[in-house]
Amino acid sequence: MSEQTTEKLKLFNVEVSTARAVCYIPVFGIIAAVLFLVLEKNRKLRWDAAQATILWLIVMAADILLSISRILSFLIPLVNLLGVIVIPLFLAVRASQKEETRLPYLGELTDRFIK
Repeated sequence: MSEQTTEKLKLFNVEVSTARAVCYIPVFGIIAAVLFLVLEKNRKLRWDAAQATILWLIVMAADILLSISRILSFLIPLVNLLGVIVIPLFLAVRASQKEETRLPYLGELTDRFIK
């Protein structure tokens, strides 16, 4: 059996795949994502941190815009279910499995943000 080598972050002393998954955890993830985006040099981690940050900002903006509209405010629970629980959980699982998942449109926006 060959032992898999796991890449660890120097600053935070955690595996890169774990740090990538942490970016997508609701509430706490936005803080971790911004920290990793600013402090870490690992390309994959920075990309996931940027995608997570953009995702959280879009969900917050959608919540604010929907709460302003009395007609569309019934969509807030759906946006929160998808944007705060389902999509981040899916992305966190994929990141912990060391797989890169690019969301449509958001992945392209993330690429532009990172460059």
